[in-house]
Amino acid sequence: MSRTVFILGAGASAEAGVPLMKNSLDVAEDLRRNEIDDPDIGRAFDTVFKGISALRGVPATTHLDLNNLETVFAAFEMGKLLKRLANLNDEELQGLPADMRTLILETVLRTTVLPRELREQRLAHESAYANFVTILRKLNEHRHLGEQNRCSVITFNYDLALDWVLWQAGYPVFYAVDDQENKRGIPVLKLHGSVNWTRCSNQDCSAIVPWLGDKWSVVPSGQAVAENRVRIRLTDDVRHTPQHCGQPVSREPVIVPPTWNKTGHESAPLLVWRQAAAELATAEEIIVCGYSLPETDLFFKYLFALGTLHGARPRFFWVFDPNPQVGQKFEGLLGDLMRSGFDFANLKFSEAVHAIAGWLEREDVSHFRLVTMPKPR
Repeated sequence: MSRTVFILGAGASAEAGVPLMKNSLDVAEDLRRNEIDDPDIGRAFDTVFKGISALRGVPATTHLDLNNLETVFAAFEMGKLLKRLANLNDEELQGLPADMRTLILETVLRTTVLPRELREQRLAHESAYANFVTILRKLNEHRHLGEQNRCSVITFNYDLALDWVLWQAGYPVFYAVDDQENKRGIPVLKLHGSVNWTRCSNQDCSAIVPWLGDKWSVVPSGQAVAENRVRIRLTDDVRHTPQHCGQPVSREPVIVPPTWNKTGHESAPLLVWRQAAAELATAEEIIVCGYSLPETDLFFKYLFALGTLHGARPRFFWVFDPNPQVGQKFEGLLGDLMRSGFDFANLKFSEAVHAIAGWLEREDVSHFRLVTMPKPR
């Protein structure tokens, strides 16, 4: 188990180009209009937008933010459950959640811009995630006897920005999706799934199978100003597609809808959630970056409460976010647990990483303790 747990939200991935939930559908529409020419992918996008149009005719839309991807995803799941959504036939309705996952997959992969290769001499200019991985490396170099990893990452993000940089830096990732998985990697626990996770095609097997870095291909980002930038694609070559139970895995990504029945959903990564709770139980330092703690996210509130119920009390709890109201939300979540040791800084992800990295350069990493949060230099 880890002593230092990082929690990453959408604000962290936004700096890699991934759109926030509130504007993901606008970005997806632009992609459909200007970039997507594959007929199957195009059909999935079109069905999603048809479903959104149907939702606009429902009176309850006065309480639904139809510009927010998670809100729409939840409505589609409910529509499938109730077998009811205007203007869609039964086939379209039943396939709508899968089409939404296709839209998420394509939107995330087509917008994430990453360093092609890490260059140690100019690491600070590669990406915020490159600097973040440097922090993970420094902390793990000072792990104590018996510790597998000094730190772990819990994330709500679907994208591969962190995964790619870890892969490029030579660090294996431990996703905790399978009891047989190599546990020597850095824990990257994706609570809502990931665009590189899929399911075994065998209907009697429910195993989640990650597509690891050797199964990815890269294409130029199209940004003329960024020579060292690429986008990731999962291979289309069936010969290189991961296999499980002796056959190629499904192409549909494991992405968990943000709905009230999340824990009972067939895609729920239960082992990942249990591992996240275990990491929180042993955490002595918790650092949150870019996660706004939405009022509707009861899942994380329960996960945190139960994960820390019988664990050690964290020595400090830091929160970094550009929105100053986020600090107040976390203070309310923590209550008496962290009357001392809590601090908030109005910083975006890259600024937070810079501040923490600067502190590590000045302090003894083996004693990662601080009374006040590091400030940017």
